[in-house]
Amino acid sequence: MSRLVLLVLLSWALTVACSDDLPVAVTQPAGIPEEEVRRIVREEVQRALAAQTPAPDPDCDVATAAARALPSVVRIEVRDPRTGDLTGLGTGFVALAGGIVMTAAHVTGTSPRVDVIAADGRRFAAEVLRADPMRDVAVLRIPDRRLPAMRWADTATLTLGEPVRVVGFPYGRPDVSVTGGVLAGRSVSPERSRQELFTDAGADPGDSGGPLLTACGEALGVVSGRQTGSSSITVVVGGDTALPLALEAAKSP
Repeated sequence: MSRLVLLVLLSWALTVACSDDLPVAVTQPAGIPEEEVRRIVREEVQRALAAQTPAPDPDCDVATAAARALPSVVRIEVRDPRTGDLTGLGTGFVALAGGIVMTAAHVTGTSPRVDVIAADGRRFAAEVLRADPMRDVAVLRIPDRRLPAMRWADTATLTLGEPVRVVGFPYGRPDVSVTGGVLAGRSVSPERSRQELFTDAGADPGDSGGPLLTACGEALGVVSGRQTGSSSITVVVGGDTALPLALEAAKSP
């Protein structure tokens, strides 16, 4: 079985947090050991990270992070395909070159009509390549393949307490906002089959689907929402879950 075919099969069936200090919950295809699942997926993530442009200057601040990230951050509008009525609002970001946009699955829902509004105000009808409600990640494609893709950070190098940023369009407003905080925790959720990152950086309705950023403006994952029972902890689907899903969906013709 080729590596590409195996990765496609695994992406539907596994939860991976690839850092050595995190547990891994895997429901792997029959006959494939858990260690092999971990190795293959981690290699794919590392290959994607290595293919990026060189890392930016590590001496960064909030303004630097925002300046680097904002051209890749987009607003999401979901409409009823029959009436055109607005049914959902959120945030997204260009996750891969070629017009591949990520957002939260609860933002897109099951509607086939999703509009993406770029930072310069242009509006695109997006193709929904994949929506994964369990992991709360959706992958879209827009016709403009030239929008800048956000650089991804390696979640395996994260240190608890390091500064992070949430970028989004709260309450559907046209003006983007940036909130700061720290990385408060990380774990794997066997129930939702995903890596989760936790931060005290604020996320309001409308910020869902936007990126969690490092201090240098690199993506760490996709904002999912507030932790149940908490008004101060934001839950993010980590890159070790989100990036493989984007890589697989981008292979769609």
